[in-house]
Amino acid sequence: MPVSEPYPERFEIEIDRENQLKYMQNKAQHDWFLIASLLVGFISLMIILGDVTHNDSIVLAVKAIAKTLAGAGVSLFVITVGGYYLFSHKLVLKRAAFEKLEVDGADLVHTAIVKGDIQQIRRTHFRSITDFISEQDNHARKLGIGTIVVNTTGGGTAGSFSVVGIKDHEKVCKMLTEIDALREGRVAGS
Repeated sequence: MPVSEPYPERFEIEIDRENQLKYMQNKAQHDWFLIASLLVGFISLMIILGDVTHNDSIVLAVKAIAKTLAGAGVSLFVITVGGYYLFSHKLVLKRAAFEKLEVDGADLVHTAIVKGDIQQIRRTHFRSITDFISEQDNHARKLGIGTIVVNTTGGGTAGSFSVVGIKDHEKVCKMLTEIDALREGRVAGS
């Protein structure tokens, strides 16, 4: 390691596990709510249209609409909560527990759970990294965390990855950019 380099050869980037988990759970629940809204909204519309066209009385049509909307609200809740707990909850817990980002010499190492139970360790040489992006939406801002997106020369979705839950994400992004500038010319393993 050069004397002028202020960073250790190997270290882990701090992830706020508690807030990362909250963020990931909220995103998964939000996704299930959107799926349920589309499904329940479409089915409710079909029921309402069917009831309204078959009823001559306005009062009966309004009652049919009210019943359908009440049922839709319950269905929306059941699909959202059920879908999340049946299909997403365990995956979110695993992802939040196992994800890590490390600097290891001339490499940036990202460890994550992908596609169920598959643990992926991605070792990317700083020479292959094109840029780092610091992101933070409103929910992450409230939790005091951010996301670091790493783009590589591979391009497309295979050429980038992101890590959610980074404390001081803007400082970390700047630090990684500095380390990249210092280490990108180093040969792996030297």
